[in-house]
Amino acid sequence: MNTIIKTLSQKQETKFSASTGSLKLDNALNGGLYSGSIYEIFGEESTGKTSIALKAIAKGQEQDLHALYIDGEFKLSTDNAKDNGVNPDKLDIIQCNKQESLFNFLKSKEFYNAYDIVVLDTLTSLRPEMEAVSKVDPNAFSSHASLTTSFMADFAAICHEHNIICIVIDQIRFNLNKICDSNQQPQKMGFENTKQFSAELVSSACNAVSHHATARIQLINKVPTYSPKPDFNGDVENIAIGQKTSFVVVKNHQGQPLMTGCFHYIFGSGISKELELADLGLKLNILTSQDGAIFYKKNKIATNKLEIIEFLKKDDALTKNILDNASNYFQANHMVA
Repeated sequence: MNTIIKTLSQKQETKFSASTGSLKLDNALNGGLYSGSIYEIFGEESTGKTSIALKAIAKGQEQDLHALYIDGEFKLSTDNAKDNGVNPDKLDIIQCNKQESLFNFLKSKEFYNAYDIVVLDTLTSLRPEMEAVSKVDPNAFSSHASLTTSFMADFAAICHEHNIICIVIDQIRFNLNKICDSNQQPQKMGFENTKQFSAELVSSACNAVSHHATARIQLINKVPTYSPKPDFNGDVENIAIGQKTSFVVVKNHQGQPLMTGCFHYIFGSGISKELELADLGLKLNILTSQDGAIFYKKNKIATNKLEIIEFLKKDDALTKNILDNASNYFQANHMVA
């Protein structure tokens, strides 16, 4: 292949972008996920990794972009996809965990001439085919990392050249040297108390993906979201309607690194832009709160989170007001609320 030299101003720019579904995360990434880039999302289980990927696919489908979902864990459901706005009839899916076969396909014209967005869920679940047919040997060195490192070097160039958004979902692992009991002795994996962790959780892909990723998003600290509902006795019972997850953009070539924030996920409807708008509205004093109720221009508009979601879905003027002020706030403070 001939080497092409050009000036920086002639460099190929991104052709399209997709939202993560979270206003704050999009702001931390200076607008969302851009074509030609690789993004790694990692964190504990049930923190919203898959939801972010599905929301990006849904936003891509609105632009007539073609997406491929590689389900290495065989867990993606039609209902989950629909909850996040995805049209399952327009989403191609591969359910396979054979590492070499998948990597060879992703490097082929059959893939990069057909798709604009690809999600790999999860990198941790992929298994080298030679290990799948060999006897279990606890002392054997896994080829997973070396295969991934070699593949990512080629695939980063493919994504850039063909303007593809790649989302790599990954699990976490712990640094055993940092996991100690009361006597400061290392413990075996699987028997830790989370209070013993003194080091940050890290992605199981480690340097294999982090070196080539444009941004790496770590999801942490999931907290249930409650909305008061009366039970049959007339009492108020707190029922979890979703959860709030915090994020840290630990690597960010699109903006400032280590940006933090949170987003809300509502069970049955996916990531909630409306609850983020409500958070921002309260922070900007556009909305006020008193005794659990939300007020706008001294008028009570909601008494719980479900009501504020429905109100903001119908009131475009309030939504625009919050978004306009939030944009100015982010720009002035260089931060995520």
